[in-house]
Amino acid sequence: MKQYFDCEFSGLQNGTTHISIGIVSENGNEFYAEFLDYDKNQITDWIRENVISKTMMFKDKIKSNYLKAVDKNMTVIGDTQFVKEKLLLWLSKYKNVKFYSDVLAYDWVLLQGLIADYKDGYPKLPSNVYYIPFDLATYFEMNGIDPDINREEYCDYKDDSDKHNALHDAKVIKKCFEKLNNK
Repeated sequence: MKQYFDCEFSGLQNGTTHISIGIVSENGNEFYAEFLDYDKNQITDWIRENVISKTMMFKDKIKSNYLKAVDKNMTVIGDTQFVKEKLLLWLSKYKNVKFYSDVLAYDWVLLQGLIADYKDGYPKLPSNVYYIPFDLATYFEMNGIDPDINREEYCDYKDDSDKHNALHDAKVIKKCFEKLNNK
């Protein structure tokens, strides 16, 4: 099952931490999580204004573990361990998981850090998760499309008011991949 995902994190530096993750399955199921234990010392004004201001924990002032599951969708707010447990539970319903994202260098490392077991010194992903992620920017380049193209415009996504919210961005990534696959 293809899983389109995006992570928002505390900055482009070594030791960055999760702020949020959004995942949309090819069948439309959604997982969204926000992390209460991100490194607040790494937050820049840009991240505060463009990322954190769009989170539920900021808007609704949620400060402790929160879980809402409706149908096959799950929304989670909590510390990293709480988010990890809920994400692994949500992913366990799929037999074969392949992850797709956009410019995913930081996103994939953060996702692996969240769901992999590192007991032997390397990431051992859950048995249902494929170890190779797929990148939208590379797909654009391979199809002769500028990899810096505006994603919302490319896939005709009408509302960009939540841009830099991980779930919004995951939905846009999904639509871009679907458009590319229909070419």
